[in-house]
Amino acid sequence: MPMKHVCLSQDSYKRLFILFAILFFAGAGCHQTTTTSPRDSSQQRTSPFALSGRFGAINVTFADIYAEPLVTSERLTQCIYGDVVKVEQEKSWWYFVKVGPYPELKGWIHKSFVSVLPANALYLKERNLTTIVIRDERSEVFVWPSHSIILVMGTELPFIGESGEWYLVRLPNNDVGRIARHAVLPDAPIEKPLIHSKQESPPVVKQNIPRHRRDIITTAQKFVGKVYIWGGTTPRGFDCSGLTYFVYKLNGIELPRVSSLQFRNSIGKKIKKTELVHGDLVFFQTYRSGPSHVGIYIGNNQFIHASPKYGVTVSDLNEPYFKTRYIGAKTLFLSS
Repeated sequence: MPMKHVCLSQDSYKRLFILFAILFFAGAGCHQTTTTSPRDSSQQRTSPFALSGRFGAINVTFADIYAEPLVTSERLTQCIYGDVVKVEQEKSWWYFVKVGPYPELKGWIHKSFVSVLPANALYLKERNLTTIVIRDERSEVFVWPSHSIILVMGTELPFIGESGEWYLVRLPNNDVGRIARHAVLPDAPIEKPLIHSKQESPPVVKQNIPRHRRDIITTAQKFVGKVYIWGGTTPRGFDCSGLTYFVYKLNGIELPRVSSLQFRNSIGKKIKKTELVHGDLVFFQTYRSGPSHVGIYIGNNQFIHASPKYGVTVSDLNEPYFKTRYIGAKTLFLSS
């Protein structure tokens, strides 16, 4: 029997198309799909505080610490290669860290500038023993076979040995680096220990050693003419407390980072103006209530300080501006 050809009208084609479309989408709706709810998704994300309490080391020549996780926010201070910070929070590309031994100084640093260390890191253990401090304004630490890292004055690294003309130091990534002896040698004719033992560094010098006071003045005088940088703590630029912090650090004494704490902290003792001796700290009330400016007394009523207008300079305590704003002095030498 011959097959008959059925011809469909244009309207029939439209009706068939609509029918197939309805069946297709209805069938698709019958299939169940498994999705992760927003709540489930959030539970799977890494906690932003997963690194809280961990220590890290600065892995670049120097790095800024900010008041907010933005490079446009206020610079609070600076760290240099090898400095240890405590990570307290994590946010996007930033860590919130505690800087130095005093709990008041905290801020944000870009993650790329910090190497988070394991709890049993040799670097942390050895840094608490014996260290060397770079005294050249610019130096290098060499890592086998041909890598080198630029270091600035004040960089402190764990000392682990000697080899010919080199000191061997531990680096944050556990590598061993080599630093030329001349990079840590003192300027003649003043003799200083090449190696600084943390266990022998009291917060207050127990003897009034004239040489030690001269060392502080000699160090401070090297920076006269350097520019003022808010939050600066390196020879690239200082603020007032950054200068005093850095000068004393180079001479084995670690001060709090900011002027208010240098004045109020228990380190050292307060003295009268008539008792000032070169190497002591002098404090002023300038742009805010309380101690907000600090300098290093060098004798004859003069002091070295970092001025926002003139950079690191020498001023006189009898100048009207400083005479009316002077609020006190401290010494780090018990016999003063």
